[in-house]
Amino acid sequence: MQGTGLPAKIQESFGLPPTIKFGGPFPFAGMNAQASRLAIGDPEFYWLENLIKIGDGNVRAVPDLGPALYTTPAADARTIISFSWFNIGPTNYVAIFFDDGGALQIGTDGSTLTMATAGSHVFYHAGGPYPATVGWGGIYLLIANNNTSNDYWAWDGKVLYGAGTVSPQVDLTSGGSSYVTTPTVQVLGGSGSGVVLKPTIFNGSVVSVEVLAPGGGYTPGDVVQAIFSGGGADDGGYLVANLTPTSVNQVIILDGGHDYTSAPTVSFTSPSGSGATATATINAGTIVAVTMTGGGSGYTDAPVVSFTGGGGSGAQGQAMMVAVPLVGVSVVNPGTNYFGVPTITFKGGFGSGATATVILSGPGPLVSITIPPGQGGSGYTTLPNVVITDGGSGTGATAVVSSIQGGVIQSILLTAPGAD
Repeated sequence: MQGTGLPAKIQESFGLPPTIKFGGPFPFAGMNAQASRLAIGDPEFYWLENLIKIGDGNVRAVPDLGPALYTTPAADARTIISFSWFNIGPTNYVAIFFDDGGALQIGTDGSTLTMATAGSHVFYHAGGPYPATVGWGGIYLLIANNNTSNDYWAWDGKVLYGAGTVSPQVDLTSGGSSYVTTPTVQVLGGSGSGVVLKPTIFNGSVVSVEVLAPGGGYTPGDVVQAIFSGGGADDGGYLVANLTPTSVNQVIILDGGHDYTSAPTVSFTSPSGSGATATATINAGTIVAVTMTGGGSGYTDAPVVSFTGGGGSGAQGQAMMVAVPLVGVSVVNPGTNYFGVPTITFKGGFGSGATATVILSGPGPLVSITIPPGQGGSGYTTLPNVVITDGGSGTGATAVVSSIQGGVIQSILLTAPGAD
């Protein structure tokens, strides 16, 4: 086995597991099953199944005897175009890709799980290249193609992550305390939606968060936050931000979709504003541009963009608001037990430069958060997250901007202040 050759800190910054090693046929000293896996030499393998050396840098697999692991059912008219072996932890799987873009994960124990539904054209389009795959650290199967833009995915054995979804790794900033049952998780921030998280508690604290659904519609730079409530510990702090009513000025194409024979209809859905209109332009069956024909008015958050008709599917877009500033912060829940002034930072929203001041009621709850004159930053087009950093307990403090004007933050809504 070949080591990474990287210092531990750099290896960690790349997201590599601490015990990862990359196998290769050079110089291939053979198999060593006597020592622990961490102790064997770099050119040695702990286990080789059906592999033989036939020359320097040349290892060949020997077919095994036995029944096929998977056979396409007679009622399934699909054709297998490629397959790839990988492992998630100690469990071995094979990813089977079909000519309609769907895929299955088959375990060596006979288990079957859908990676992409039949007819979805997720991983493959007719006449295009086959998907390329590589296992990553026994944690993910990485998949890529170039049929459309942003054709890359990470599969963790249960959930498929791709462009516009959240990351498979959740950074738990504080586990909180005194939980007796599993808390409810609310996901805030960013321009997307649909994320479902499942927390695990141990000894009264949240120790891990599993992604059950990765959502969609998120853009680079989005900061997505999880707010925990219920479970016997409801004192975690967070703030909520909203935009001053404004209009839509552009649509960013997250995925151009496929198989469009005519331009689809572009629709905007929002509980606040209305009136935004746009037209789509297609090329080779894919949406390549969206032109705004009307910005609408009254939008306090970015509307959901949808594409219908045109004979194709799979297109995704993100509406961008007219740049406005943040104008203030309001306290909804003051929390308890703050003994020092917490730090307020603004993340996301495509703007920059906003600062805020926190007012405490002695050693205890937050009273208010104010933005000094001229400190609202500039260029904010979507809701930034307002993050409270403090040594208190609870599951973390979060803020959402309550008003933006001219690209500058004007106010912040404090929806839960945290504790301890």
